[in-house]
Amino acid sequence: PRRLKGLVPLAERKPHMMLATFLKRCDERTATPCAQMLLELSETLEAYAKRVVGGDWVPPSRRGSGYGAGCVRHVDDYTAVSTWGTAAGKQYQQRLSAAGAACPKAQALLWLMHAYEAVRIAVVSWEEDAPEAAAMYLRMYGFDGPKYPAGFPEVAADQLRAFFEIADREEYPTLQHLRRTLLRLYDARRGEDAASASGDAASAKDASAFHGVLFAEQRVVAHVLAWYVGEFDQELAQRFKCAVVHAETQATHLLRMSKAKSEAAIEQFRTHDCNLLVATMAAEEGMDIPSANAVVRYNAMHTAVSLVQGRGRAREAGSDFVVMAQRADRDVATLEAAERAQANYIQGQFGSGAAAAAQPNAADVAVLKDAQRQRNVVGFEVLRAFADKKTAQGSPVAVIHAFCQKARLSPNFEVAASTNYGSNLTFRCTATVSSPLTFGRVAADGTAATKQAAKDAACAVLVRELLAKSV
Repeated sequence: PRRLKGLVPLAERKPHMMLATFLKRCDERTATPCAQMLLELSETLEAYAKRVVGGDWVPPSRRGSGYGAGCVRHVDDYTAVSTWGTAAGKQYQQRLSAAGAACPKAQALLWLMHAYEAVRIAVVSWEEDAPEAAAMYLRMYGFDGPKYPAGFPEVAADQLRAFFEIADREEYPTLQHLRRTLLRLYDARRGEDAASASGDAASAKDASAFHGVLFAEQRVVAHVLAWYVGEFDQELAQRFKCAVVHAETQATHLLRMSKAKSEAAIEQFRTHDCNLLVATMAAEEGMDIPSANAVVRYNAMHTAVSLVQGRGRAREAGSDFVVMAQRADRDVATLEAAERAQANYIQGQFGSGAAAAAQPNAADVAVLKDAQRQRNVVGFEVLRAFADKKTAQGSPVAVIHAFCQKARLSPNFEVAASTNYGSNLTFRCTATVSSPLTFGRVAADGTAATKQAAKDAACAVLVRELLAKSV
């Protein structure tokens, strides 16, 4: 599908700066129009909720009362964007329980909760999903007008109309591409005549019928896509019966996934009571998903592991694997090359006999090293933010874990107790991070009265040692 213009450049996409980047772009009016409108909508509904709720109420997105029209949006004044909708939803639930659905305060907080969730979709996707997934999320909850509930702020209604006017004008290219892809895969397995004769997805239980998995990056987007395919688009809804599965947590305050729901969705897919499972990366890597004959990736893949895991879900003979979007710096060809390089490297390192002699060639090693360097860059940004005190990442141990998560590395901690001739017991920790393909082995020691303090002391030194390797 065609890409939006004016998206956040790939070089500026630093995960720990996601909200800061979004707020800065909105302040400078360089954000994409739909993303800008979503933030302004949430601010309008914050002001409305403030009037309705009254007292010293502070919007869940803010850390204090210093906000309002004309204020510079600084990231330090905001809470984590992932908490906005949940916090508003909890306040809504409290007032709903106390006064019922007709309570103006509950209504104001409900509207604000949905605006927050639409903003989060935009922020986490680097604005890519603002005109499509966020728009469909709002449409799923009846925010597409033309009439709005009694009491809904007229300014907010005007903002929503302007937002949907732009979103509709863009014609939802990614969703339309998804629509064409699903119809093509479905009709290729059942045939046009069979599809029109059966008329619904529930009858498609034979072995040759479409039985696919659609992967999305965000939990809330998985729910939106299931609604779009299974309810909103009538032609798709006649062919596909959807179930959603993701980690056992909430996508939003109203969209929750329990262990029972997750198991029920997987069982529906296993028994062909649904023919399209919409899932997140939790299912891609960690859940026991039955084999499928089609896998579609809605969002771009970031690692070779994601490529292998997603493709591996299409285990049936003659299966299809469709990648709908890819990053310019991590296209499918690059990820496949990295996958080959990793396989060759492991074979050379751990194989035996003839396999051990199969050393990776120079081109494969170069691809593997470049992929690791790209991951390291993201990890080093986390360390710099901590060292410069630009972000509250928690303890040094937590920062090292965050670095390793971004760089796809594993930290190692060795803690031993020691006493110095009758003095109090102390602990010594050696913290290590290794990357054979890039900076090698980096280690640091720390000593303290408790194990945790010793680990923190060692990790504080390790942060500095790792940053020295980033220069």
